[in-house]
Amino acid sequence: MANALREAGATSEFVSYRQVLASFASRFHDLRAEPYHPALAPDPSVGYLAGQALALSIRAAGGAGVLYPSVRFAGGFCLAAFRPSVVQNVRPGEQVGFRWDGSRMTKVA
Repeated sequence: MANALREAGATSEFVSYRQVLASFASRFHDLRAEPYHPALAPDPSVGYLAGQALALSIRAAGGAGVLYPSVRFAGGFCLAAFRPSVVQNVRPGEQVGFRWDGSRMTKVA
């Protein structure tokens, strides 16, 4: 969001987000123990193609999705679910606000 606001020349904005929480019911391919897997390469010309190939092979084998390390939250992880049926118990979470001052975002609520 900060990059988009900076590129737009915004000098003062307030943005609000509502978390969406869910449970996931399946087994997932797990890349968290494979930090050097080509699909996790930071260079999009490498990571994107490797990620697409990995997803195709997982789906072809009947897999439901893939867990991978978060880039933005150290120690966190992300989940790419390949089928809507594995996403369950969707519910609203916390609402969070951020203030943009022209150079940085600050959490305010």
